[in-house]
Amino acid sequence: LDGDDVGDACARNFVNLLNTQDVRALVRHGDDLWVGTWGGGVIRRTWQGADADPEWTAEHFTNAEGLISNNVRSLDVDPAGNAWVVTDRGVALRTAATGAWQSWETLGPDDVNAGAIEQVALDSAGVQYFRTTTAVSRSCSKTSRPPSRATRSRAAASTRRAAP
Repeated sequence: LDGDDVGDACARNFVNLLNTQDVRALVRHGDDLWVGTWGGGVIRRTWQGADADPEWTAEHFTNAEGLISNNVRSLDVDPAGNAWVVTDRGVALRTAATGAWQSWETLGPDDVNAGAIEQVALDSAGVQYFRTTTAVSRSCSKTSRPPSRATRSRAAASTRRAAP
């Protein structure tokens, strides 16, 4: 969208920011709008400019950039700008400072508090809360890892630009 499109659309109260199917999660953090999709990974749209004349840039994160799965169930962003993404395969964390992804695979059926992780929520201190199919768990600190059986890291700071 260019500034004129957004201005005209805002006059009608709504703006179409992204044409994609199956949006599962949406979080606004500062100038960023994070969109989680089923099958398409995560898109981050960044707002630049004044409300009357905005410009948007877009980054698209998929398996190729380090996301554990392209099927997003939930996402949230902590106060430092780190994105926590729950997928059908586990939890991924994109560190804002480096752009690197770290992933934790979903718990197995024999693990404590087992169940597929369905949702993440963060408080103002960055402490994570995870909802599974059977429980809600709280991390002990903002540096805790989600409940998992395996950890893998992928330093993938590169991104592809999404179509505006």
